[in-house]
Amino acid sequence: AAPKKMVGHRQTLKQHFEAANTTHDGHLTKDQATAAKWSYVTKNFDAIDTAKAGYVTSDEISAFAKAHHVAAKKKTTPVAAPASNG
Repeated sequence: AAPKKMVGHRQTLKQHFEAANTTHDGHLTKDQATAAKWSYVTKNFDAIDTAKAGYVTSDEISAFAKAHHVAAKKKTTPVAAPASNG
């Protein structure tokens, strides 16, 4: 039976990966990501595929997303003004 689509709920990365990885081999190609309309992976595919293997794994996507989220958070975190001594 085909997996039921989640309506009104965000899919986890694992669920999204499994749905997009139509060959079920644990290797998501850019074509599979594009066909699944997974724009985050499609846009960042080359950056995620650091080994230049032509595919990415769910662990690589997760690591990239975490690193990207941390980097984005650092950019938007306001820097405290120095205390004045005066």
